[in-house]
Amino acid sequence: MNPRTTISTVIAFGLAGLWGQAAGAADAALGGGLRELVSAYETHSPTLAMKLKLQLTDKTNNPLVRIHLAPGTTPEDVKPKLSALGFKLKTASSINRSLIEGYLPLAGTRAAAAVSGILSMHATQRPIHMAQGHMAQGATTHFGTVPHQAAVLEKATLVQARGITGSGISVGVLSDSFNTCASCATDAAQDIAAGNLPAAGVTVLAEGPGDSTDEGRAMLQLVYDIAPGAALGFATADAGQLGFAENILALRTKFFADIIVDDTYYFAEPFYSDGTIAQAVNIVAQDGAAYFSSAGNNGLEAYEAKYSPISFATAESLGTAGKSNLKLEQIPAALRPKSLHDFKNPDGSISVTSASRARLSTAVTSNFNGTNHSTWDSSRPTTTSTCSIRTATGSTRILLSTCSTLPTTTC
Repeated sequence: MNPRTTISTVIAFGLAGLWGQAAGAADAALGGGLRELVSAYETHSPTLAMKLKLQLTDKTNNPLVRIHLAPGTTPEDVKPKLSALGFKLKTASSINRSLIEGYLPLAGTRAAAAVSGILSMHATQRPIHMAQGHMAQGATTHFGTVPHQAAVLEKATLVQARGITGSGISVGVLSDSFNTCASCATDAAQDIAAGNLPAAGVTVLAEGPGDSTDEGRAMLQLVYDIAPGAALGFATADAGQLGFAENILALRTKFFADIIVDDTYYFAEPFYSDGTIAQAVNIVAQDGAAYFSSAGNNGLEAYEAKYSPISFATAESLGTAGKSNLKLEQIPAALRPKSLHDFKNPDGSISVTSASRARLSTAVTSNFNGTNHSTWDSSRPTTTSTCSIRTATGSTRILLSTCSTLPTTTC
């Protein structure tokens, strides 16, 4: 795709209640994204490889699955049956004992969802790293050979001139990886030899995946430039939400970090309540650590409103009357929602049209208040959100994705 191509997108969100439908409880336990992966696997879809690239997977392309256990069920209760289906436990949350993560073959996913005590299962999309591709480059070199702007922009040079270097302080960094990048210009040993990292090295509690970019090492170079006397530690954030949370805790309890920073965002993190990652941040902050996370300057890139439903039939009639630019007839019958959100535009249209300069991909994430999996009520209907996106790049086509079960949807 041309990185400067302007894409016009028409976005519609719809909700479909699954409570009481013909689908069995086991199938309903599968989040929409995981169900889409399983369907692509079972039908030998040529899109499976592309879909898996968007997920965290192991070396054999088994997706990382987050499992929510029913009340009263422990990880020990389900582990034998899950292991028999190929499940490899990676993380059991110390914050919420009802949450576990591990790699699960797609061939065994439906059977795993039928295991007694499994409430829900979700594939884990790859997180985004706000700092990736934006490492500071400038004309002033401080410690090491890499040109940095960090010390100047943060005015660290002023305090360094007074002999304040961060000595006695420990700084922990979370990002994708520290020293696994095969295509990077240098490795960690070369950075240490060049003076871009401390001679004492970096304490690595948990290394990232082998296909990563070593963004964590780039961040640590900047930290070293600002505070050359500080002890530096690293743990990967690309270990799923639960793994990320546990690594936050480990940087405080094992590395004794006074300051912890990350540049990572998981699309499935809840907007309206504290998920597992945010709870981990609260724990280390209450223990005395200072925690900083990259917000990505995304404050204005959002829309918030109460869900204002109109029926699918009503939305179709608006299209027929020429009052909507949604091509709802192109949505497969099996994916058609019961209702659509009315964006209540001044011109009477119900969808959102947006122009953007897309590079490699564009993510659209939605979140609904009051449906948080950490307080999931099994007596309430399970609801799925479908996001329909029509793009116009010289021609019109429908890009449709059945997204994750609420509370968070990402297309």
